[in-house]
Amino acid sequence: MIVLVAPAPPFTPPVFEGDLDAQVPIEEALRAALAATRAHGAWPAAPWRVHLHTEAGSFARATGAPTGRSAQWVGDVLHLRPWEQLKRRDLGAVLRHELTHRRLAGLDLGRWEEEARCLWAESHRRPPQAWPPAPTFAQQARLNRALAGGTTREQAWAYRWLRAWLRREPLPAPPGPAQPPRPG
Repeated sequence: MIVLVAPAPPFTPPVFEGDLDAQVPIEEALRAALAATRAHGAWPAAPWRVHLHTEAGSFARATGAPTGRSAQWVGDVLHLRPWEQLKRRDLGAVLRHELTHRRLAGLDLGRWEEEARCLWAESHRRPPQAWPPAPTFAQQARLNRALAGGTTREQAWAYRWLRAWLRREPLPAPPGPAQPPRPG
C-alpha cells in the first residue's frame, strides 16, 4: 500500500499595517502563537493582514467590538487594539485565540464550539483527548445567539459558560431579563 501525503500549503506571512513602531514585538508574538496553535488545525494559504490600530476608536469602528475585546478578525484582516493597550494584556493568549479562529474557519463548527476551541487554545497547545459532552441543542442555540450579537452581559455569560464547560465545572445560569433602573 502506498500512501501519498500532499504537502501543506506554504505559510503566507501577514502584511502588517498600522502602528509600525510595534511591528517587531507583534511579529514575534505572532510567530510564537502560530507555532503554539499548529495542532489546532491547518493554516489557510490565503493572504492575510494584521492591522495594529493607533487609537481605540479606530479599532472599535473597524470591528464593532466591545471595549474588552483585544483583537478581532474582519474578513482576512486581524485587527488589534493599540499597542499601549495590548501590552497590558496577555498578548500570547490573545493571538493564540485569534489564530485558532483562522485555523478553524474552514470547519463546519457552530459558533459556540469554535469559540470554545479558541478559548482552549489560549492556554493549551493541543486539543484535549476528548471534549466535554456537547450541550443540548437549545443551549447551543442560546450560546450562539449570545456570541453572535447578544448584549455585553449575554456575551460575558456565554464566555463564562464556555470556560466552565471546558473545565468541566458547574455551568453558570444565563442572565435574566435586564432590570430597569430603580428610581432614585
